[in-house]
Amino acid sequence: MSLASIIRDSDGAIFNNAAQVFNHAFYWNSLSSTKLTPSGKLLLKIDDDFGSLNALKKSLLRLE
Repeated sequence: MSLASIIRDSDGAIFNNAAQVFNHAFYWNSLSSTKLTPSGKLLLKIDDDFGSLNALKKSLLRLE
């Protein structure tokens, strides 16, 4: 069965495990090998909430 079929046709523990595999693969496939910076609406929101991209980065580093 394909992963999509397992997710669609199962429930309980089988569904949970298959969904975790899907989420993991989706996450890694969403990453880029090219370093990108936020732009457009996202950058405007970052600037509104944190003041700058550097301020956001510093805020995230303090969470570690």
